Amino acid sequence: MVLPITGIGHLIDFLVLIYFYSRIRKTNIANNKFYYYFERFTLSMATFFLIMAIPNLLFPNDSYILGLGYIIGHIFLYVSYAFLIRVSLFILKPAYNSLLIFFAYLVLAAAITTLNVILFNYPVVLDNGITAFNAAAPIGIAITLISLVTLLPSSVLFIREAIRQPQQRRRFALIGISFLLIIIGGPMHDTATTASMYIVADAITTLGFLTMFFGVIFGSKSALTNRKR
Repeated sequence: MVLPITGIGHLIDFLVLIYFYSRIRKTNIANNKFYYYFERFTLSMATFFLIMAIPNLLFPNDSYILGLGYIIGHIFLYVSYAFLIRVSLFILKPAYNSLLIFFAYLVLAAAITTLNVILFNYPVVLDNGITAFNAAAPIGIAITLISLVTLLPSSVLFIREAIRQPQQRRRFALIGISFLLIIIGGPMHDTATTASMYIVADAITTLGFLTMFFGVIFGSKSALTNRKR
């Protein structure tokens, strides 16, 4: 029996993120956009990894179910990006109403998902336990672009804020670095051809989420808790 390494990796990331989500919920900081958006981002990203993990763990030999999991899971990835962009816009300009940008992301998500249904991919679990997702080139390009457009500016923004706000330096620096790690680890998941390469990719991605966790949970809250929704 082949060990489903991809499914196990996705399940680990889900567990890290759902714990992250539970800790944010416990902060109980009312009427604070930073925590509200980050909470939704984390829950959506956790759901993405869970839906990606289940078919790999339970139906590794069914390419159709693996393909459905890929499409449905990525819907939650796009939603997580929609909330993350609201985090970044809130940091950049707290008074700005980012709801229109949020809905624009959802429209883009619907377009990519429709294209993914048309160009349905049939993933396969290889003999080494790695899942080859076999996404069509337009889908791969679209996912890469939306990831870069969301994560890279967010990383630059948070690192810039770490320089500009010494009292919040640890928080912003950790979150900014976490996005860079996820940018590195994410594409490696899709291009991994060996078990060792996938494990490295998953380790980098998980480290990125853990770094983000420490930045959000253990950073000083004073500069953020007074910003109301």
